[in-house]
Amino acid sequence: MASINLFLSTVSAEFRSYRDVLRRDLARPNVTAKVQEDFIVTGTETLDMLDDYIRQCDAVIHLVGDMTGAFAQVPSLAWTQSRYPDLA
Repeated sequence: MASINLFLSTVSAEFRSYRDVLRRDLARPNVTAKVQEDFIVTGTETLDMLDDYIRQCDAVIHLVGDMTGAFAQVPSLAWTQSRYPDLA
């Protein structure tokens, strides 16, 4: 049975409860659904860990609402531009 990797993207302040229910509903032996809070600091930058996980995901599920998430800080912007120069 093939495994499926998902990333659930939401503004936690607005959709955390919905995201948690969705994560539970998607739970299967062959399905892994992760959220940003799963990527605790372990000596690797959170942005690196998120990018590495999302790149190998089968799908990203993003819930869009009225609130915004955190704004990217200058180091994160520089990291993104260096890793993905075609987006700069």
